[in-house]
Amino acid sequence: MLALVLRLLDGVITLVESRLQALARETAAEVRRVALVVVWTFVAFVFGTLAMLLLAATVIIAFWEEHRLMAATAVTTGFLVVAAVAVFQVRKKLAQRSRISGG
Repeated sequence: MLALVLRLLDGVITLVESRLQALARETAAEVRRVALVVVWTFVAFVFGTLAMLLLAATVIIAFWEEHRLMAATAVTTGFLVVAAVAVFQVRKKLAQRSRISGG
């Protein structure tokens, strides 16, 4: 009877060990996936920022002779509108998160 209990316990320990190993593999894969997402998000942010700055410079240079102040104001206003929309979206998402979590 004791041998049966020991074999059953050994089987349970083996099962738990294999489940923990599978969990460790899945966790490592998920960490790698999240790290890649963070890296690609950073790359997209940097190159998107560069593109917007170059577009702004292009617009200002193109209208330098006749309407340089209007071009600079339009570009600045565009950036401010995008920033305001982004802030609004972040605040909305944070409010949704706090309502969901009960805070």
